[in-house]
Amino acid sequence: MIVHIQEEEVYAYFRHFNEGVFHQTGKFEGTVEFEAAEKRDVPSIFNLIQNENGIWQVAFMPIQ
Repeated sequence: MIVHIQEEEVYAYFRHFNEGVFHQTGKFEGTVEFEAAEKRDVPSIFNLIQNENGIWQVAFMPIQ
């Protein structure tokens, strides 16, 4: 099933991402917790991993 998402919907969802809070959960693992625009009372969470260069990246890439 292919889902088409409008650019405006993506922007609205991640609008408050920069206000999110980073939590390191392990030596090379962490999360960013932020409030999604349409569900202000339920936080959204991104899992992150730190690569060999010390850069934090999304823990997985969605299938495209």
